[in-house]
Amino acid sequence: MAATLPPRYQLEIRLGRDHDIEEWLATDLTLDRPVLVRMLGPEVGPERRRQFLHDVRSLASVSHSHLLEVYAAGTDGDHTWMVAEWTGGVTLADRLEAGTSIPDEEFLPNAAGLASALAELHARTIVHGTIGPDAISFAAAHPAKLKSFARPGRGDSPARDVADLARTLEASITGLSVDAPPPSQLTDSIHSSVDRALADAKDGLLTAAELANRLQAAPTVHASGGPSRWSFRWLIPAGALGIAALVMTLVNPFSRSETEPPFALPEPPATTLPATTTTSTTVPDLRVIVVDVVDPSQDGERDAELPNLTDGDRATSWRTERYFAPITLIKPGVGVSFVLDRPPSTIELDGSGGTVFDIRWAPTQPASLDEWETVASGALPGDGTVTTTVDLPPRAGGFWLLWLTELSYQGQSDQDPPQDFYYSFIYEVRFSP
Repeated sequence: MAATLPPRYQLEIRLGRDHDIEEWLATDLTLDRPVLVRMLGPEVGPERRRQFLHDVRSLASVSHSHLLEVYAAGTDGDHTWMVAEWTGGVTLADRLEAGTSIPDEEFLPNAAGLASALAELHARTIVHGTIGPDAISFAAAHPAKLKSFARPGRGDSPARDVADLARTLEASITGLSVDAPPPSQLTDSIHSSVDRALADAKDGLLTAAELANRLQAAPTVHASGGPSRWSFRWLIPAGALGIAALVMTLVNPFSRSETEPPFALPEPPATTLPATTTTSTTVPDLRVIVVDVVDPSQDGERDAELPNLTDGDRATSWRTERYFAPITLIKPGVGVSFVLDRPPSTIELDGSGGTVFDIRWAPTQPASLDEWETVASGALPGDGTVTTTVDLPPRAGGFWLLWLTELSYQGQSDQDPPQDFYYSFIYEVRFSP
């Protein structure tokens, strides 16, 4: 049985366990926003409850843009709980597992910010004790934030906190947890002074404040001679690069609509980010350019797989991220935008049964989801791999969007209790003139 929370908080989806702490996605009914609830169950003893509340109160005493913000805490006799900001549920551990590290250009400000946040904790004699990739949330919608406080069996050394943070930051840029070369050897966008700062921190030679100062002082390196390792544009055949480059000069990154459901991720910063992936292929009489993933949370949807959508091979696919609830409870949907060299009359999809989608169009790259015109809708019924064809109205030029509004139910995990899985495969997208 879940905790009896104040009536303004409504539990929605059980997210799982963090050691002995249950995590829930909930709604703050008063402010109409998603929140994170972390709670201890009745099996936990009184000393553990006291420690939990002590840690939560300590965290609430510190305000920093790179720390999870606490809204409330309490106990109902059987459960002890805290209510905190909802950051989207994506951790560095999730990103590393998916093969996507922090983009180079976002590493230094987030790394320095996390070290500064840790310094604020240490200045108040608060030790985190369990810093790792699973204790840091990161998405383009908000700064990287230190979270997962009040775990049991915590360490009590600020030096260990700093060393653990340095190891985590190194993994976040290299994508490797152990025996990784220094970050500057893997990307030209990181200065060698960052290597030395992280190495000194791992060796216990720096406080959190000193690490923050070293990272803030590190020069910003602008790599020359091509795109960073996060771009897949150089996988495109040379003949398509000219077209892709022209398209990309016209593309502004997708940003969220101002009207989002309660479980939408926080508003992304108003910065211009380059589209991450571009590829192209030729079908009879029609050139298709896959421009980018369109994702309200801007934290990536297996972008590296986009070339599979138009490679003519139904054995390859693009897959959405895995969600533990219907996507409509988390964000409005996710999709892929295209540019065509001629107006299409139909679109044919091969994908997972149970996927529901819209086809949308806009004359120029929209700044929000509301600016796309929905011109057709469809579904991939049944199970397994399904093919469907949708007729399209005449539209000249512009951008086309395959927008997935429901993802396939893929079963349950073997956890106790089990968790539902939702994700969809799209194997091929074919436009016909």
